[in-house]
Amino acid sequence: MARKNWKLVAVAAMLAVVTTACGSNTPSASGLEGEVTLWHAYGSSGGSAEGTAFAAQLAKFEKEFPKIKIVAVEVPFSDIFTKFKTEAAAGGGPDLFIAPNDELGNLVTAGLLEPITDTTDLGTISQQALDGSTIGGKLYLVPESLKAVVMFYDSAKIPTPPATAAEFKDYVDNGGKVAVPSGVYHVWGWYKAFGASIFDGTGHAACYTTPVGDAMDYVKSLKAAGAVVDGNDGDLGQKYMSGEVDVMFNGNWVLADYLKARPGTQVASFPAGANGLPSVGMVGVDGWHINASGANKALALKVGAILASPAYAEIMVTEAGHVPASTAITVENAVTKAFAAAIATGTRRPVEAWMNNYWGNFGSAWDSVLQTGAAGADAAYTACDAMESANVEAGLWP
Repeated sequence: MARKNWKLVAVAAMLAVVTTACGSNTPSASGLEGEVTLWHAYGSSGGSAEGTAFAAQLAKFEKEFPKIKIVAVEVPFSDIFTKFKTEAAAGGGPDLFIAPNDELGNLVTAGLLEPITDTTDLGTISQQALDGSTIGGKLYLVPESLKAVVMFYDSAKIPTPPATAAEFKDYVDNGGKVAVPSGVYHVWGWYKAFGASIFDGTGHAACYTTPVGDAMDYVKSLKAAGAVVDGNDGDLGQKYMSGEVDVMFNGNWVLADYLKARPGTQVASFPAGANGLPSVGMVGVDGWHINASGANKALALKVGAILASPAYAEIMVTEAGHVPASTAITVENAVTKAFAAAIATGTRRPVEAWMNNYWGNFGSAWDSVLQTGAAGADAAYTACDAMESANVEAGLWP
């Protein structure tokens, strides 16, 4: 967790973010004392900026609230949800942890998260962040930031990025150096560009009748033309930072690291697809999860609210390029503002149970298209049918 201060200064200078926190922006912890254990996975974000910024948050907290001890434990992102489920189900685990809302529905269904009924300390939160933190009319996260996947490009090499799928394909055909992550989280932005949907408004599969396969075939064509297409976004990110590729699709958790490596980095939405249809990204919410079996739930909520408050969240905005959940922070940096604009047009990440059967089925479908050359339409239909059948079998609808 310990980082040298010069790194904070360097990243802050690179981002040149001006943030304004309005009003009284730190919840009071008057009379509170004790110890809480929290988990985070900022070391798994593909760079050092988030971890460095979080260390600065903890240092600020320790100075301002000396009677509250935080025991911070870093857990790899690949393990954090499984580890929490196992330990919390047995009455253990941390008092709180920070993570995206990837598993929110499952954790709520399992009764492992404490609903947040007192929102006094949360301040003003964007509706997008609240929607992504709410299930069944109850709030289950202290929202910290909003995240989505967009197109990164080096403006020193590409002054004007391709705006459509056709232009993007032409760019690759003509030797453009591009990395395209193929993980089923990262590819979500391609679906709407080709007129496709995975779910309808009730959670049933919409991919039988929408052209999901067209999106798959398009990415396959990029690979055939020379784009680096791979499921390991961390490795692809290293290629972008080293200059091996000039375009990369990723989230704002790597923004500060990309800017540090390539100061000309800019962002744009995924290229528009068939007939000019705009891409629509999936917007996730990072937030503090409160353990329902924790011994210090009130103190854990207070700590989460403080760490997500404007005075603390602006550290993540400034040092790590987060798009804040709080509406009391105004972000002036052009790149972060571009991220915020892309997020504003995105769709809420599904947190309901029907999303569980998307990941594996569509992961296999994308692999079959990109690795063995299967037709996109066939792979999409197979994945769609398997997902819908699994959700019906799970009794998700009457």
